[in-house]
Amino acid sequence: MVEITEEDIKGHLNNIVNAIYALLPTRNYVLQLLELLPRDFVKMIDAYPELFKDKEVRDRLKDVFGINIGEKVEIGNGLASSFYDISTKIRNDLFTYRWKENQKKLGEYLERDLEDLPDATDELWEQRIQMALSEPTYGTDCRKILRTMVKGGGGETIFDEYFHSYGKDRIRPCYTFKD
Repeated sequence: MVEITEEDIKGHLNNIVNAIYALLPTRNYVLQLLELLPRDFVKMIDAYPELFKDKEVRDRLKDVFGINIGEKVEIGNGLASSFYDISTKIRNDLFTYRWKENQKKLGEYLERDLEDLPDATDELWEQRIQMALSEPTYGTDCRKILRTMVKGGGGETIFDEYFHSYGKDRIRPCYTFKD
């Protein structure tokens, strides 16, 4: 039987931590694409012209990832579905609630300053807000709503309370939107 040391476990755990960050949609273009689905084909051409205008590229996306491409672009039953499920599970189970607490424990155990890693929860919220603001159909309305909430008073309180409930102490993402 192969002897496994604590250093071996630490090395493999460190690999898992790095892989978890690589599977966040904020850090992975494949997962960012999948987060947008389902969408109308025309909207996907606007969002990713290099991928969806060219029939050969579309065919490869269908073949490799199992993305269904017709009038709508949807996650099919292939790799895309598995990637999306894994990313969603990691995001929902690890980063939504208690990541800071777990991150501290991992850092101590691995003797690694995991505090230097980006706050994945902040990244995910910022990405969601930026996605809403850049959405072609509703982005302008979202921008107006956020601007009204922040400038009109009360918006800061709403965001403070919302982010505080997830361990956030700032509403920076709400101030970074552009006209």
